[in-house]
Amino acid sequence: MNLIKAYYLLAVVADHYGITSKDLESGDHRQSIAKPRRIVMYLCGDLCGMDARKIGSLFNQSISSVWIAQRSIRKEILTNEELRRQVQEIESRMERLWEKLA
Repeated sequence: MNLIKAYYLLAVVADHYGITSKDLESGDHRQSIAKPRRIVMYLCGDLCGMDARKIGSLFNQSISSVWIAQRSIRKEILTNEELRRQVQEIESRMERLWEKLA
């Protein structure tokens, strides 16, 4: 179930940032791809309850890379109002999606 949620999350984040799910799963280091990927890694743990190992396998990343991504987003949310708003919007979209599917 968590993996299914993660794939829906990938689609929601990709749509939010105007990129594709494949972009998020790629190793592309452009900021326009890397930041949304870090957000997905953060939310996979937060919303989907996935551990770093599972998240890492989804994105072909090491456990430490997942931890770093999650920590960076967690810290930035505290000081960046725009990022906080974007993450809240994605969380709301996921909640509405799950309500429709339930």
